[in-house]
Amino acid sequence: MSALILRPGGAQAETLLVLEATSSYWVALAVHLHKAGYRVAVVNLMHLHNYARSLARRAKTDALYAHLLAQFAAERQPDTWTPPPQVYHELRQRLVTRETLQIAAVFRLSGLLHQRYPGDPQPTQDIEWDECGWPPGLQVTAVHRNHTRSDVAPARPQDRAEFFE
Repeated sequence: MSALILRPGGAQAETLLVLEATSSYWVALAVHLHKAGYRVAVVNLMHLHNYARSLARRAKTDALYAHLLAQFAAERQPDTWTPPPQVYHELRQRLVTRETLQIAAVFRLSGLLHQRYPGDPQPTQDIEWDECGWPPGLQVTAVHRNHTRSDVAPARPQDRAEFFE
């Protein structure tokens, strides 16, 4: 693909390349093309889907989809994408690290509850998670709650209160 797009002496600045924003797969290609001097537009999948529906197009092959992207770009002229500043990548990495630490804290708690209540299959079912003494700022999401609840089970409330003191 690089040979088709990244031709030396090509008209990169006048060429608009349109990518569909699917998960995070498009990011590396968009950054690479932007550094090579191309104008890059990143299109929201829902916008493209609605555009295809407005044209009453239902078939989806690679060739038809490429034509649809080109037609969308010609008609709608999407904004040119620019990479976010470096601080964005640093912040994103910190947020990923934070989420990893949160999940690890839930796993540690689950393990401690299993040790404390070895015969009880669900020692965490009735715990009020927001009142468990989590460190300030630590968010326990529904995913974490559900995961922990499915791994462990209810203990006696008086035992849990003693455990969390």
